Amino acid sequence: MRRAGVSKVIFASTNHTQHAYTMKTNTLDEDLSYVKRYGLVKLDDPPAPDSLYGVSKLFGEDLGRYYSRFFGIKVVSLRIGWAECEKMKVHMQSPDNAIRDHVRVMYLSKRDLIDVTDKALQIDTDYLNAYAVSDNNPAVFDLTETREKLGYNPKDNAKDWEAKLNYKNCMFPTRRKMPLFNPTGILLNPVTE
Repeated sequence: MRRAGVSKVIFASTNHTQHAYTMKTNTLDEDLSYVKRYGLVKLDDPPAPDSLYGVSKLFGEDLGRYYSRFFGIKVVSLRIGWAECEKMKVHMQSPDNAIRDHVRVMYLSKRDLIDVTDKALQIDTDYLNAYAVSDNNPAVFDLTETREKLGYNPKDNAKDWEAKLNYKNCMFPTRRKMPLFNPTGILLNPVTE
């Protein structure tokens, strides 16, 4: 990276670096009681990875700090929620509210993803962590510091996205057969594997 003359890196980090604060039993289950008890998770709260994936992204953030401090490479690490995709629609059909809450708090619209990436490219800073989620309610991440330091003001939110969802033909392509639920939580295709 140094030898190639790279002057800036936008690192695609993840919400998984702090998601264990609000995770129930697996990475798709959201426990909003943490936020009610302690408030929103902040960028300067200690790491709370929910998986080895989260641990590996923390390593990437620390590597960015290292390159910034010792070699002058500017780094912005974006802790990305869940960018809008077809798989999110499938999870929104789950009868489990904790899974639907997970999608709601991690939601990141395509428009907001483009905006936060653009802001990260434009900012002149040595090193910065920032959240990359839409303006969701409920929320688990405090966007205050991201708004102030990065100038990112998300335009979208999960509730508006959810209200416009069309579940027709939204089965996520996969090799494994996945259960499909309608919006009222009724199982449409029982998996018998």
